[in-house]
Amino acid sequence: AAANSDNIFFTIGSSNIRKSEDAKLVKLAEFMKANPDFTVAVVGYADKATGNAAVNLRISEKRAKNVMKRLVALGIAAERITVDHKGDTVQPFEQNDKNRVIICTLR
Repeated sequence: AAANSDNIFFTIGSSNIRKSEDAKLVKLAEFMKANPDFTVAVVGYADKATGNAAVNLRISEKRAKNVMKRLVALGIAAERITVDHKGDTVQPFEQNDKNRVIICTLR
């Protein structure tokens, strides 16, 4: 069964993990350490209102890779993390600024 953890939101034009969002990754890593059977799918997005499609694809990839790097730094084996990015081709939320996001799905 898959379950979403908290979504990780980003500042416009940035792939850096905000301090406020980092706490969510710390919590996710703690959960994964306590539950070694779980893996996580990390998918990066970007909103359509800013940047062009090529820029948004790159930034969504950087966001996803930065989340993976942070989870690895927190002690999660890279083999337990899959990474994907969608740029602005998919808009998960109706509110545009919310689409600057990483969605982490536990499996």
